[in-house]
Formats: sequence, C-alpha cells, structure tokens
Amino acid sequence: PNTGGAPTPITLVHCPHNSGLPCCIFSNWSSVIPSFLAGIGLFQLIDGSQSPPPPTITETTGEGKATKPNPAASAWTRHDRLIYSALVSTLDSTISTLVTTCDTTLEAWRILHNTSAKPSRGRVQQIKTRLKHIKNAPNQSVTDYLHIIQTATIELARQGKPAENNDTIDVFLEALIQKKNPLIS
Repeated sequence: PNTGGAPTPITLVHCPHNSGLPCCIFSNWSSVIPSFLAGIGLFQLIDGSQSPPPPTITETTGEGKATKPNPAASAWTRHDRLIYSALVSTLDSTISTLVTTCDTTLEAWRILHNTSAKPSRGRVQQIKTRLKHIKNAPNQSVTDYLHIIQTATIELARQGKPAENNDTIDVFLEALIQKKNPLIS
C-alpha cells in the first residue's frame, strides 16, 4: 500500500497501429504485445500470474479496525484499463467486438487468444486462398511482392500447415509472366 500519501505512479501506454489487427496476422500481433508488456513491467496483466489486489484493506488503528480503499487495487485497475484500452485500439473493428464487454485485460487477452490463435480449417483455407490469389500491384517492387508472399507462408506455418514450396514458387512465377503488370526492381 502507498502509505506516503504520494500518488501511485502509473504507466501510460500507446500502442501504435496502422489499420487494426486482422485475424490473419494474430500470431504476429500476439508475439509483440507480450514483449511490449514485459518491457514495461505489466506482463502479469495477460499471463494470469498476478490476481488483482483486494479492493479494500483493513487496518488496525487506536480505535479498532478500519476498512479503507486499497491504493494498490486502484493502481492495478488503472494499469489494467490503460492496457485494455491500448489493446482494443490495435484491433480491427470486427475483432474488437469480441472483447468490448470484458472486465479485465486478462479476460480480453484470453478471448482473443482462444478465438484467433488456435488453428482452424477455415483460417488455413483463407490464407491458402489469399496466397493463391496474390497479384503484384502496378509499380510494386520484387521485395514488396516477396514480402506479401512470405507473410502468407509464415502465417500458414504458424497455423501448423506450412505451404509447399511448389505453391509458393507458382505464385511468384505467375507474377513474372504477367505482361500487363511487370515487377520492377
């Protein structure tokens, strides 16, 4: 407990993002968030290793026992709400609806992990379809095009269904033979 009367310090959190977490890159996102939280000393909010402090504490005074708000619980709640807000701000609107009623960051993390991290046949098929239909955009560099292919193949591997080399080579070669949309170096 904070007995000095000074406010309990809190960590301000900002999770930069581009367009929100689409379900197809959860594995990338979920590897960054725990590292970030560990770096700021708040990993326990998503790993379940620390329960929230009790909301009140009982102190013995000269007049007997007195119950008062627990400053540690207040600080824990502020940290949890800040991390929760930062997490939700990184989510695509179709995914954020899964966690809008969660009371804690841990609850939201578990829902996201259980719905997005587990391999599913539908997700694997979605990634394979995306891989088969990857086309290079006008004026797209070979590096950018290969990065898109690599991202899809890594995601398949993380789902436990690595792409066959022939499939990846076919996607790349298809772009090379497109006359209307040549790759640039």
